[in-house]
Amino acid sequence: MKIAMALSINGLIKNCWSEYMSLHKMSCVLSDAIPILWFGDLVAYSSSPIRIVTVSLNPSNLEFQEKSCDPVSVNLRFSPANSIIGKSKLSSNDIKDYLRAMNNYFNDNPYIKWFQWHESALNCLDATYGGKMNKNKNCYLNTAIHIDVESSIPTNPTWGNLCAHCQNSIRNQHGNSFKDLIDLLEPHVIIIASNESIVNKHFGIGKKGFDASISYNKQTIQKNGKPRTVSYIRTYKKTPISSTLIWTMNYNGTPFGGMKMNDPNKISTLKKIGSYIKMTYGNNTKRLTI
Repeated sequence: MKIAMALSINGLIKNCWSEYMSLHKMSCVLSDAIPILWFGDLVAYSSSPIRIVTVSLNPSNLEFQEKSCDPVSVNLRFSPANSIIGKSKLSSNDIKDYLRAMNNYFNDNPYIKWFQWHESALNCLDATYGGKMNKNKNCYLNTAIHIDVESSIPTNPTWGNLCAHCQNSIRNQHGNSFKDLIDLLEPHVIIIASNESIVNKHFGIGKKGFDASISYNKQTIQKNGKPRTVSYIRTYKKTPISSTLIWTMNYNGTPFGGMKMNDPNKISTLKKIGSYIKMTYGNNTKRLTI
């Protein structure tokens, strides 16, 4: 099991790197950067009783730049990967450097302004990204990681503002990387902030079918004479991917959009979800071996 898992991880890293090198000269793709297959401590995640992944669309340029006008620098948040910049292929030692860069992300210089929205939600599920995200050094049972559904390739602008040509070029090269990663990670819980078309495409669900007892679906404004849902946390117990799916609103690139960090409806809903997933998966004894 250990050898098979290691080969799978190495294979995904090599495929991810190959995809990036074939596209890094595109004007929208950040050159002199690296693809980000995951963010966070994969070892701690694999040993967590309840495996939780958060999901967005693709890595932001702000993972490599403090401001969009700044030079691109891997050293900003992924310094262990500095040695592999520009390489056409990765050696076994290069892969070790890549692993360190991904696994140490939240320990080094994470993009706190964005990840704090997920971190506050994870804490209600007895989980954390760990490192500098767990500011109070509270003891949580589970360590979560973050992945991207459309691509691991960092772009400027980010996915939602890319032209159709750029999106299609990246999609054609990206293939089934997300599905392969999900198959490898075997998450119990997936939290995604995205629009319906993305969620339906990758997870096979729509606006209906969520469990109302562990969801929050607030309709507060009228648009064209019809009520519009402006904030939601929709929980799907049964999905085609055999994971509990938590779908939340993405507002201007912010997960849990339309809800404040300490919104009481958000906290109470997530605590209900936390009780459910603990009851459902808390007796899990299977651990992934990395």
